[in-house]
Amino acid sequence: MSEDVNWDEVRALAARVEAGEALVLTPDVREVLLRTARELAISEADAQAAIQDVTTATALLRGEVVREMHPIFGWMNPKN
Repeated sequence: MSEDVNWDEVRALAARVEAGEALVLTPDVREVLLRTARELAISEADAQAAIQDVTTATALLRGEVVREMHPIFGWMNPKN
C-alpha cells in the first residue's frame, strides 16, 4: 500500500462519521488513520493508542481533518 495520504479518502471518511455513520476500525481504516497521523507528525505511539478503540480513533480522525484544513497547517496540505 502506498504511504501517500489520500486526503479525499480521509475527508470522505470524516464526512461519513460526521453524518452519523459509526467508524468501523477495519484494517484499511486503521492504516488510513496511521498514514495520516504520520503525515501530520503525530507520534506513532499516540496514533497506535488512538486506533485501539472507536472513540479515540474518531477523535484522531476529526483532529487530522482539522489540521489538514486549518490555514496554520496549510503547508501540510498537498493541494497547496
